[in-house]
Amino acid sequence: VYSYYDRDKHDTNRVIEKSDILHIGQDFNYGGSCGAVYINANDSLYMVDEFAMQDTEQVIEHVQDKYEKHSCIFLYNSIV
Repeated sequence: VYSYYDRDKHDTNRVIEKSDILHIGQDFNYGGSCGAVYINANDSLYMVDEFAMQDTEQVIEHVQDKYEKHSCIFLYNSIV
């Protein structure tokens, strides 16, 4: 899913702002899942957060609680 991700190129210490559109790459696994949160700035994607949860319900609760102030969130699921 993240084969093009390069931490040196795409990671940032930039703080997520309310106006940011969030793109969450989510890998739903049986018995655990992880997500990477990106923003598009200056025509580049930057990873601004990551998380790991036990199940889908926890993922939904986490995204709602942590990112509720954002008006636009895209969540992408990996399908192999």
